[in-house]
Amino acid sequence: MINTILLLLLFATIIIFAKIIFARLEVIHALTNSGMGSALTATVVALRSDAGAKRELARLIGGREQQVAADAADAALKQGEELMHKHNLGQASADRLNSKKLFR
Repeated sequence: MINTILLLLLFATIIIFAKIIFARLEVIHALTNSGMGSALTATVVALRSDAGAKRELARLIGGREQQVAADAADAALKQGEELMHKHNLGQASADRLNSKKLFR
C-alpha cells in the first residue's frame, strides 16, 4: 500500500516537474525565435543593399568578375528572402498555437 502511494506520488512529481520545464522551454524558444527573426531580417536587408551595390558596380565597370559577383549576391539575396519567408510562416504558426493555448 505504501509502495503504491509512493509510486503514484513519484509519477505525479515527475509530471509536474516536466510541465514546469516544458513551460520554461516554450518561453526560451519564443524569445530565441524572435531574436533569430530579427537577425534574419537584418541579414536580408544587408544582402539587398549588397546585391544592389554589386549590380551598380558591374554596370559602371562592366567587368566579368563584377557581373559574376552581382549574380552571386542576387542568388544569396533570393535564398535569404526564401529563408525569411519560411521563418515568418513558422513564426506565424507558432504564434497561432501559443494564442490558442493562452485562451484555453
